[in-house]
Amino acid sequence: MEGYENNAGGDKKRLCTRSPVDQVNSLMWDWFQKARSNGFPVSGPMLREKALQFTRELNVPEADFKASTGWLNRFRQRHNISFMSVCGESASVSQETVDSWCERIPELVRGNKPRDIYNMDETGLFFRALSDKSLSVSGDECKG
Repeated sequence: MEGYENNAGGDKKRLCTRSPVDQVNSLMWDWFQKARSNGFPVSGPMLREKALQFTRELNVPEADFKASTGWLNRFRQRHNISFMSVCGESASVSQETVDSWCERIPELVRGNKPRDIYNMDETGLFFRALSDKSLSVSGDECKG
């Protein structure tokens, strides 16, 4: 049951061994879930840096944990995390905001000819834009 709650893959058997950095792994999983639920793209280097930050905060000796590529790969396997493209904007605005703007638009465009009204949704400045790829739990929607 614990494996299910921690999103462990059903095709893998788990050993019940404890690591000196179990608390770091637990904090990382919580942080990852919060970041993805808020729609933030998460990359491997970002996970590694956050893990190192947690080890410093918990005073874990540097010799016990290095946030290596191997650790990252095992963390991803343990929690069934894969690298996916973030698609769509469905997570970027609340339904209340959409409804509010649908009511306000007729007032805003009153007096303008339809040929003078443009949709600027796809126009933007991409300097320092967020990545369009993110680590995400397999099977979950990866929306932006």
